[in-house]
Amino acid sequence: MTLLEIVQSMMKRMGETTVSASMDSEVKTEFTKCVNAVYFSIVEMFPALWQIKEDMFTTIDFINTTGTTAAGTAGSKIVTFSPGGGAFAFPSSAYNGYKIRKDGATRYFTLYDVDVNSARLTAPLDEAWSAETVDVYNDLYRMPFDMIEMLHMKDLKSGREIIPKFPVEMDDIDLYRNLSGSSYYYIPTGINSSSTYSSSTVTVTNNSATVTLAAGAFPADIVYHVFRLKRESKWYRVRTRTDDTNIQLDEVYTGASGASLTYEIDPPGSWNFALYPIPDALYTIYIKYYAFPRLLEADNDRPFIIPEVYHEVIWNGAICYKLEYEEETDGKLYTQCNNKFREGVNRLKRRFKPEARSIIKYASKYDYADKQIDRWKRIIVDFA
Repeated sequence: MTLLEIVQSMMKRMGETTVSASMDSEVKTEFTKCVNAVYFSIVEMFPALWQIKEDMFTTIDFINTTGTTAAGTAGSKIVTFSPGGGAFAFPSSAYNGYKIRKDGATRYFTLYDVDVNSARLTAPLDEAWSAETVDVYNDLYRMPFDMIEMLHMKDLKSGREIIPKFPVEMDDIDLYRNLSGSSYYYIPTGINSSSTYSSSTVTVTNNSATVTLAAGAFPADIVYHVFRLKRESKWYRVRTRTDDTNIQLDEVYTGASGASLTYEIDPPGSWNFALYPIPDALYTIYIKYYAFPRLLEADNDRPFIIPEVYHEVIWNGAICYKLEYEEETDGKLYTQCNNKFREGVNRLKRRFKPEARSIIKYASKYDYADKQIDRWKRIIVDFA
């Protein structure tokens, strides 16, 4: 069943005026909130339903700094640039957070406060730089937007496992060894709480990988970041930045063509990570992960994690959820739907082993009790 079909089933059962796909009413939104709350509480109970996905990405090569040189004093955290003819000819704040090293050296420094002529480093230079040619690199990557738990990451060429490490464990990592060294690591660097970029609107075309910005310019470092249209659940990775107003996605857009559409780069909830040691060439990285469902927002979104034969459980539970919030639990409808919901959950328990799992990614969006099935938390989920 689609989200619209689930909402329509609820409204028909409750005697409400049934909504259509063209309607964007407050009533429809409230029913959708209840559906999502029940959907996520069911899925959280049954990790066996979580979908295992696979993906690959290519590490990012050095930025072309042809002709650009950098100078600095030993012990100083400031470097000055002499622009040349490469892509890094005129540095800007877009390069904040990137790594820089003297050509041929093994140690990298992180850039910040970058402007046309200079930048600060997070650590002092260990030797003087005098008109040195430099390598510049961005080591920040984005996990798949629907990832809830990483299962496996490896370099395809060598087959070596890439090991998760956290900041408290980083003292034993040689951060300056090339990726061709003996050990690989990925460092989770946090979860976005807001979009990296969402200015202006875009035009997309069905079965095309091109996205065109209406006004302004896409960020210079948008490649490999996560993109999605607002109110859609599917995410894409940006493969190339053709120019200021055009990007290419890693696959063709599968939705309906449209213009003046709002969008997000690195939507809230997307994961960031870094690879260490920093790659010294282009590597293809393979990942396997648990994919957690997105919010059901568009009319055609489906609760794909739960087999369709159990979709009635969702709308029966959502009716109970709504009636409890409205404190209307004394009627025949609540009793009938509550009994059917419990029967459905018991069928799920017999088919799939329930297990308590903490969905950290959604902790700020939902407040679930351990015994959600016995007593709903009377909350209304607010999503834009």
